[in-house]
Amino acid sequence: MATSVSTPPVSVPQSRRPKMKLSLSSEQRADFSAAVQASQQQFTSDTSHLPKSTNMGMSASAAAAAMSTNPFNHSALSPHSWEEDETEEETKRVRESLKAKQQQQQKATFLKAVPAVFVSSIESALPFYKEMLSFTTIGKPDSYQAKLRRAPATTSSPASPVGYKRPMNGLTQACPPVAIDEGVRIVLRVRPKEWGEFNAEGNGPPQLWIVVGDVDELFRELVARDEQLRPKGDNYFPEFNFGKARIMGKPQNKAWGTRELIVLDSDGNKIVFYHEL
Repeated sequence: MATSVSTPPVSVPQSRRPKMKLSLSSEQRADFSAAVQASQQQFTSDTSHLPKSTNMGMSASAAAAAMSTNPFNHSALSPHSWEEDETEEETKRVRESLKAKQQQQQKATFLKAVPAVFVSSIESALPFYKEMLSFTTIGKPDSYQAKLRRAPATTSSPASPVGYKRPMNGLTQACPPVAIDEGVRIVLRVRPKEWGEFNAEGNGPPQLWIVVGDVDELFRELVARDEQLRPKGDNYFPEFNFGKARIMGKPQNKAWGTRELIVLDSDGNKIVFYHEL
């Protein structure tokens, strides 16, 4: 029967171990030095466009020199604070700089918004807006669109601001340009067929918000016109048909600081008239 004998590992004294030495040719040394230099340059370039916390591996002096060109870091770095967050003053300067750049880019001026209300038919929608809300048409309505305007109360007529005349091909135009118009303008447009069936019943969100001087005064005005224009029981051929149009109750104060009056147009679109409290 053979007996196995374990042989202890041979231990070579450290002093007798062969020394390994990396030997590079002059060409390899030049390539290595060039690679290190290129890496340092790239790192410095990246550092100048990144926050302070990315300056790992650089000395305080090198980090300060690199960060001097960083648009997000405007103060010199100390050996003890180069990783700290920016001060409130630095943040303020950055925000002011960004705000100034945004103002330079925002050269266009917003003058006025003209909302569009979608209806099933221009012909059936016009009576409510003209007779009840006192809007007037601008130009001749098309089969798909009508431009409406209600002049401010200080004008002499619903469509003619006092004192405004603009020559146009030898004629005068009573309605001022929309940019300087003090009245309210809206556009009625026919709802596209691809949107599906028109089923507005006043249950959805408001389609139009209009600021008025006094909601209660408007309420009294609309109630009087409704009483005057609504067909009576013995009138089989009323002059106007307002469809689903109705006043949805008296004006109410809202928790968000407005007093509002809700009205439905002939298609059931919800219109909110309001003034701030």
